Amino acid sequence: MLVIAVLSLPVAVLTIQIIYALGKEKSSRITTRNQSVSFTVLIPAHNEAEIIAGTLVSIKAHVTGKDRILVIADNCSDETERIARDLGVGVLPRSNSNEKGKGYALGFGIKHIGELESKPDALVILDADCTIGAGEISDLAAMSIELNRPVQALYLMHSNETAGMGQKVAEFAWLVKNRVRALGNRKLGFPCQLMGSGMAFPWSLVDAARFSSANIVEDLELGINYTLEGHSPYFYPGVSVSSYFPSHSDSEKSQRRRWEHGHLATILKMLPRLVRQGFAKRDIECAALAADLLVPPLALLTILLVVINGLCFGYAVFHGSVVPWLVSLLLLVIFCIGILLAWYRFGRDILSTKQLLYIPVHILKKLPLYLAILVKRQVKWVKTSRSIRDEAGDE
Repeated sequence: MLVIAVLSLPVAVLTIQIIYALGKEKSSRITTRNQSVSFTVLIPAHNEAEIIAGTLVSIKAHVTGKDRILVIADNCSDETERIARDLGVGVLPRSNSNEKGKGYALGFGIKHIGELESKPDALVILDADCTIGAGEISDLAAMSIELNRPVQALYLMHSNETAGMGQKVAEFAWLVKNRVRALGNRKLGFPCQLMGSGMAFPWSLVDAARFSSANIVEDLELGINYTLEGHSPYFYPGVSVSSYFPSHSDSEKSQRRRWEHGHLATILKMLPRLVRQGFAKRDIECAALAADLLVPPLALLTILLVVINGLCFGYAVFHGSVVPWLVSLLLLVIFCIGILLAWYRFGRDILSTKQLLYIPVHILKKLPLYLAILVKRQVKWVKTSRSIRDEAGDE
């Protein structure tokens, strides 16, 4: 029953988030005059020649004369730096084979900005493969100044046109995490997790050391640290950014392995600090983010619920006690209903009714990924390849 009680916590949190996300959204009001806020868009880029032009064109439509775009050409061996310069944006090359990863690139760029005579009011971080959808970057920057806290835009990943069902399911899972759950937290008045791209920070809260992290999910750790310091991230879906999953299956698997291994490792490391501060200082922001972090990746939570349900059913058959099985079955039913509600409201354009039947198959395929955490957890940053040719070049 103890295991069932532990599993009931993430199921309860997820269900509450989904229910609140289904309600009507109140519009956010930005009182700061956007025209008076200057910002710098910082873009870490490692061998992104194939996609960097489209990203920069998308961003340039959102900046004015007082704003800057700065690309960190991080350990690049392709034409990323040249393409960015040809498009008239600032480029800062970085070469350091000992410190690889997005966090180090961000720290390098922030240090450079801090040495400039004219500092921005806000810093906006975007990945090199992202394009701007709805809203204006200036809104994101202005809101971070007004609230004096990090502000996270809606960040979605899309499947490719030729993608198989596995990638479609992954797109839906990403939607649940980055849109549905974050929207539920927003309506509850709780903070969100930082998502890695589409993030705005008041310059007064930015320093290079904070961002220079070797963590393979540096955004998650960054958001937790800001929350512990009293500046929890705020979710603002009025601005959206999007990207695509890698087209090559091996690259996609590598990306998922990095995200999920890093996510679980960071939760194990940082969750106790949030819980302690939440209770010791009665800090509702820390407590709320701790509750949010209790929800593991959907595939893993599904596996755990099914396994526990099976064990409890076996216990009922051989020992005659059906209470544990009934409770575990109820948890599984509540979880499934919550996912179906999220799909019906937000995900029907991603997965059809028939395609929902593929989800159990997709979950079974992810078992090796989670078993690898026990025997060979990924701890180093690995660049996600955009194509088979990129993979050959990175080897």
